[in-house]
Amino acid sequence: MKKINFIYGFVILAAFAISFASCTTDTGVPPTLSFGSGSSYISGDAQVDAGEYVTVKLNGTKGDADMNNLTIYEDGSQLNLARIEDGVNSNPVLLSGDDVTSFTKEITFTAQESGSSEYLFVLTDVSGLKDSVSFLLSLNPETAFNLEVTNLKVYNADGPAGYYGSVDLQKGVSVASDDTDGDVQDLGINNSSTGWAKTIEPENGTTMFIPPSSVDYDDVTSLEKLLEAMDASTQVSESTVSVGDLFILKSPSPDNSQLYDYFILKTTEIHDDGQVGPGYNQDYYIFSLKRICQLIIE
Repeated sequence: MKKINFIYGFVILAAFAISFASCTTDTGVPPTLSFGSGSSYISGDAQVDAGEYVTVKLNGTKGDADMNNLTIYEDGSQLNLARIEDGVNSNPVLLSGDDVTSFTKEITFTAQESGSSEYLFVLTDVSGLKDSVSFLLSLNPETAFNLEVTNLKVYNADGPAGYYGSVDLQKGVSVASDDTDGDVQDLGINNSSTGWAKTIEPENGTTMFIPPSSVDYDDVTSLEKLLEAMDASTQVSESTVSVGDLFILKSPSPDNSQLYDYFILKTTEIHDDGQVGPGYNQDYYIFSLKRICQLIIE
């Protein structure tokens, strides 16, 4: 009977030892992951522009075990590596060297193109214990254009009578060169020997800007993006025109002088007849135009 009791007691002790070891592993101290602060970083729910670069600062510290990897998720799926611009070169990130004990990483990625997305950052140690932080990114509301025009034909101002050498930006139409509604005016010919100047200037209180070459007409899809492009642009009093040139324009609203309308103009074609003198100067531009009317008070 004593032998049986001894064996029974040994089994109980072994089972307790196994149970204790298992509980110790499951309840060990996990790693710690936190957001760093600063005006350059996202550290909580925020609104951003579609496709905007977003930078996070992550601080990781080991618990009982060395840290193993860091994974970035968007709405439950691993964030595509092509969206990560800087800071890490894989997802998940396998930690090594001093990073298994502690790290600070600044990671830049592009925000979603539509809707709202939750971004989750998960730190895992070699024992499988985890810590995580997250935030929700929503997109800033955008103000859509309320007029888009293509094939806007504007003529050499010195062309035959009746040719329209000015643009009424609010209506998106060409008007006669002497029309008081004209906001952008062609300047006609240089002189009788050199022909058409291919030069425009703002009229009627309009201000004209030339954006940097990085601005793409098709990418300017809202008032907010137009204003961002305008902030990086150079104001000019006139400009020669070539195919592909972009112009951003700001004009007082005809309905309320406290309101300003905004426009972006793209030069898609230029037709120069190469002739000067009576009966010639039938040259013209073809523009595309986007308009935002009566939205900003200054």
